[in-house]
Amino acid sequence: MNQEYNEMAIIMTGYAASEAALEIMERQWETLIGRYPANYLNRGKAQLEGDLAGEQICSADYLEWSLGDGVFGSLWRLGEQLGCGMTIELSAIPIRQIAIEMCDFADISPYEAKSAGAAVLAAANAGETIEELKNAGVNAAIIGYTNNSNDRVVVNGEIRRFLNKSKG
Repeated sequence: MNQEYNEMAIIMTGYAASEAALEIMERQWETLIGRYPANYLNRGKAQLEGDLAGEQICSADYLEWSLGDGVFGSLWRLGEQLGCGMTIELSAIPIRQIAIEMCDFADISPYEAKSAGAAVLAAANAGETIEELKNAGVNAAIIGYTNNSNDRVVVNGEIRRFLNKSKG
């Protein structure tokens, strides 16, 4: 690894699985309406649609858009781009409850599901980057940090799992 390595914050913009959740809602609306209140589904759908709208601009050192292989795939590619490891806190990844429920209904991982409108980025100055994003009206959260190793780890309480190479 690089001896001049400098740790960077990993920031996520947008929300995980919004695109996948919308697709599930569109395909399975009749079934879902029998399981969930219509007003809950309609509010959730409006939130998810809002997640996919808008442009996200900021001055990040490295950026990886979340595409068809979700947040985990984007994190893997970001690690490849940076040539380093990372530790990600699962609970810090922004995701809407409706997206979790829709992905659970479809039996897919929300962190490996389509997440258009979301991005992961690395920034040496996380405070400035977060402030810039929030001032532009973009949801942003620090979800982890890079490290001087080859391990790309997602931590969920006491459970640690390694990211796998993206299939996308």
